[in-house]
Amino acid sequence: MKFLPENKTELKELLSNKSINLADINTSLITDMSYLFYNTTRSNFDGINTWDTSKVESFEGMFAKASNFNEIITFNTCNANNLSKMFFACEKLNQALVLDVKNASDISEMFYGCENLNSKISFKNSENIQNASMLFKNCKKLNVKINYEFANLLNADEILSYCYKLNQEIRLIAPKLKSANAMFSYSSNLNSDVLIKSNDLIEAKELFSNCYEMRAKITLDIDFSKLLYTSFMFLSCNNLRHVDIAFREDVDFYTAFIGCDKLDKKIIRIHNSNKYYKIKNFEGYKRDDIDAKTLLKLRNDSKVSKIYTHKIEYIDGLIYLANTDEELLNMEFKNNCFIPKNKDELKRLIYEFNASLDMIDVCNIDDFSYLFADKLSNDFDFKPLKNWNTSNAINMQAMFLGQSNFNQKITFNTKNVKNYKQMFAGCKNLSKVPLLDTFNAENMQEMFNNCPRIKIINESKEFVILQGSGDLNKDKIKYKIPKNTIIKAKND
Repeated sequence: MKFLPENKTELKELLSNKSINLADINTSLITDMSYLFYNTTRSNFDGINTWDTSKVESFEGMFAKASNFNEIITFNTCNANNLSKMFFACEKLNQALVLDVKNASDISEMFYGCENLNSKISFKNSENIQNASMLFKNCKKLNVKINYEFANLLNADEILSYCYKLNQEIRLIAPKLKSANAMFSYSSNLNSDVLIKSNDLIEAKELFSNCYEMRAKITLDIDFSKLLYTSFMFLSCNNLRHVDIAFREDVDFYTAFIGCDKLDKKIIRIHNSNKYYKIKNFEGYKRDDIDAKTLLKLRNDSKVSKIYTHKIEYIDGLIYLANTDEELLNMEFKNNCFIPKNKDELKRLIYEFNASLDMIDVCNIDDFSYLFADKLSNDFDFKPLKNWNTSNAINMQAMFLGQSNFNQKITFNTKNVKNYKQMFAGCKNLSKVPLLDTFNAENMQEMFNNCPRIKIINESKEFVILQGSGDLNKDKIKYKIPKNTIIKAKND
């Protein structure tokens, strides 16, 4: 072999020269291959299976968003502890893979967004896996038999959600599994037998929500005495006819079957007792209406004031439903907006409660780093960002990193922002230069890397002038920049 890089930086430098054959690179010294081919346009991966990866500890995001990647990987993965996002959004990938995950604890989002994947994925030595959340989320063509045993798996949230074609037998044995929220949500064609076995399951919210065609036999071999969170468990499973589940009396089981109009027995059985509850009506608010505005309407409606307790309340013969999360209900609300106190509350509003961006006041937030990074652009309506009060913002690092379809004109108040590193990197369609005050900036490295529609018109040690192809009248925007800043690669 001709080349022997000593670290990841040297390896990436070699990979930037696409004339170098991958088989000519000796990777025996490399311990970190995370995001090595991130967002690459490379189409030739010949020789990659000759790589010595025996010392690699992290493959996180190695091929993430590598749009042309479609290789059978046979190199050594047994010493890696992190394989999360390894093939994230590899749109062309459709290969049967066998991966040794002997030391791995995290395989979350590993195949998230692999839209053409329809091949068997096998894991050897999987006893240390703890997190497999969103493993196959949004694999739209996936339709293979699923048969996994994970001895120590804790989190399987959304593991097979949005797999629209999936209609094969599913068997998941995970005795320590605690969270299975939205595990099959929107896998709308699922109509084959499903077995889930766990002794410790606590959360199963929206487990099969919106599996419209599901008529299959569902076997939940779990300890129902530990199951606490079951809201919308079978939401809108319109064709579900029979399910035998015993709930604890203190959980919100009364929302579990909303929209299951064909259930043969509208009866809820209580675990470890002779109690039964009859559901009078499965109607009420439909899932599409359960957003922040509806929650507020319910919260302020005196007729449903008791809805947030763990009691069944019948109102006009209907069961009304709402999110029972106390954090959302107690969050400050003013002028039709939620006001999160910190970044964690902000992320929960966006990603857990699906609050629209126009109902969030970010006046308290100083850290916006990675807020929308690598999330699929179709999940968001970014127009309300023009009204966000960011006057307290200090950190906007990688806020929109990898949002390839993002093209919103940004006019944030950034007078206090110090860190803009990679803020818009990978926003390939961004054609409007943001209007930002960068006077106090300390880090603006790679702020517009891989933004081909943003051009540098002029650049000095203290200032840079940018122009976007989508700006009206081709306006030029001037930024003050810190010393030694490369705001955008010269050849980008």
